[in-house]
Amino acid sequence: MSAWTALMSCVLPLAYPAAPVNPLPAIDGKWRHFASPHFELYSRNAEGESRELLYNLELLRAVFLDRMGLKERLQTAVTVYYFRTPKEFQAYAPRVFSGPSSLAGFHLYRPDRAIISLAPADNEEAAQRIIFHEYVHHLFRIAEFTPSLWYNEGTAEVLAGIRIDRKSVQIGQPLDNSAAYLREETLLPLDQIFGAVENSKLYTEGKHTGVFYAQSWALLHYWNFGNSGIPKEAVDRFLQIAGNRDLAGETDLRTHFKACFGCDYPEMLRRLKTYIRTGSFRYGNHPMPTLEPVSSYIVRQVPLDEIAVRLAELAVRVNRSPAGKLALLHATTDRPTDPRSFETLGSDAFLDNDLATASDRWEQALAAGSQNPAVIRQLALLEGQQWFNEFNESLRLPPDVTTRMRARLERSIELEPAQGAAYEMLAWVEAFAEVPRAKNANRVISNLPQMPDKKRTLIALSMLMLRLNKPDTAATMLAHVSTQQLRPFDAHAVAVMRERLAADHIPSANDPAGAPAPGTTVAPPPSAPGLKTPSVGLPDDL
Repeated sequence: MSAWTALMSCVLPLAYPAAPVNPLPAIDGKWRHFASPHFELYSRNAEGESRELLYNLELLRAVFLDRMGLKERLQTAVTVYYFRTPKEFQAYAPRVFSGPSSLAGFHLYRPDRAIISLAPADNEEAAQRIIFHEYVHHLFRIAEFTPSLWYNEGTAEVLAGIRIDRKSVQIGQPLDNSAAYLREETLLPLDQIFGAVENSKLYTEGKHTGVFYAQSWALLHYWNFGNSGIPKEAVDRFLQIAGNRDLAGETDLRTHFKACFGCDYPEMLRRLKTYIRTGSFRYGNHPMPTLEPVSSYIVRQVPLDEIAVRLAELAVRVNRSPAGKLALLHATTDRPTDPRSFETLGSDAFLDNDLATASDRWEQALAAGSQNPAVIRQLALLEGQQWFNEFNESLRLPPDVTTRMRARLERSIELEPAQGAAYEMLAWVEAFAEVPRAKNANRVISNLPQMPDKKRTLIALSMLMLRLNKPDTAATMLAHVSTQQLRPFDAHAVAVMRERLAADHIPSANDPAGAPAPGTTVAPPPSAPGLKTPSVGLPDDL
């Protein structure tokens, strides 16, 4: 998935003139700012449609998290821009789409903030469907869930078509264009669908891309809403593995498919073709989530100097505009208590891998009053990534570094208690601190079952247990770490620790080398259902 995702479709045949000469147009005193519980909107359009746009995004967010059984782990602020004219929208669109284009909107994710930018459209339902698709990708990301590519795109397509009834939300309304398209095309083999990654030809080449999107949607629609005769439990069991990129990569997916569905890929493909050909598509209902009423959204007029800076932010985030960057640099002096300019400049430096400047700018944002959880999280992680860019078991963090990193990570966890990223980094800090802090280690261990990806955290905890002369516990933790798909750093760390355990371990008839000590219960792999936290508790006085 690319850093920004464009919303293009022949469904929205808009024609745009060339971008205006003024690099930062659309600055006037008629913008309004709307705030709902999880979004902010800068709008140049009518109040009613602006509130409705926010409500529909809130609705999708609530339905997605509930239906997918996920939670927001990373609090990434979302700013929405809703332009008055296509011409003004186009001035802040990605340059690759400059000039005549069918671009109707786009979504962009940055480490500190995500944005959605929209043009006015004649077909609002089609525009909403496309923006919903892209926002689903965002929701997977903030849930710290890495879906398989086909599952990511298929889910986005299914949920993009939700419709609101008085008491429920209709899910699975058929995408008629996709169904009609598939009737005229040759379906892709399922092993290609399930095995696709971002650089796969069927995802990047125009010949297959449309089929991949449509077929991913059709599979999920057939299993969830079609008269397939397949039990829901079988679908859920397959998706639990096949929908998770890491688990799918470590599993013989075809064997798992047969175990769940009782048939092989060709037979399921035959059934899918029949489903598409008959055109008998159903949909389901999801209970209406409890949301704050539209009337509760706060609205205010936006001062001219504020919208000038916000549009400069947009220009920098999307196109790294020199004019926008200059305006932000001026704003750091003219508006010293507005942290957003510092945040954007930090994100811009981050894109250049200039981590020192990114950290400095984000520190300035905090000094200016930023309460952005993503900025605090990024600062907490950046320094650790520099210290732990290679594995050295003899490393010990200087005391001032340990103190600073602990403070940042503890603050990040306070703001985002469901996240995994800061807990993982905290485990590494304690593993290499001169004096590990038991309270933090126990906090990480107690949170381990809820972490989406546990491998790196378990590696760090294993290192800590070795330092504390708990080789059996270290071995038990390492037994949970699959060596498949590990990054070189992690694979090297695992190899070093296992070598050390083997060297220090005295084998016996009942205790073969490299195995946990007798009586040690090894829990299921961390990715398996029903994971139990390793029964490890550390004394306060390490």
